[in-house]
Amino acid sequence: MKRLLIVVAWLALAAPAVAGHHENHEGKAMLDFGDTPAELSDAYIVAIDGNPVEDTGQRQYLVDPGDHEIEVVAILEHMGAAVDPIQSGRDARKTAPQKTEITVEAGKRYMIGAQAKGRKGDWEPVIYDERKLK
Repeated sequence: MKRLLIVVAWLALAAPAVAGHHENHEGKAMLDFGDTPAELSDAYIVAIDGNPVEDTGQRQYLVDPGDHEIEVVAILEHMGAAVDPIQSGRDARKTAPQKTEITVEAGKRYMIGAQAKGRKGDWEPVIYDERKLK
């Protein structure tokens, strides 16, 4: 009986996390920072509309349709820039954040990466693909 109560309690705690993973996308747009093509560099979201985004490893973010300011960082090693050997991990390779304005529509997924431009280390965030949100 005690084991059953523990399992039921665990399921009650896990249910919101599972439900959040399969969130309803209706009326929303998605900013997707995953699966960057080889000609671009990875980008990571830092803030959406001035609100900081915690680095949890999540690569997709639902937003309301309309205008948004996003702040992103890029991974330097893909752009030929020097990496600080004193720092370690992904933070050592991140650029300074850049802000850009985007307009998104409900029901669409916006694939976002970083594109090198000009000199080594210069880059800009780009929407490289738009897809219908499933």
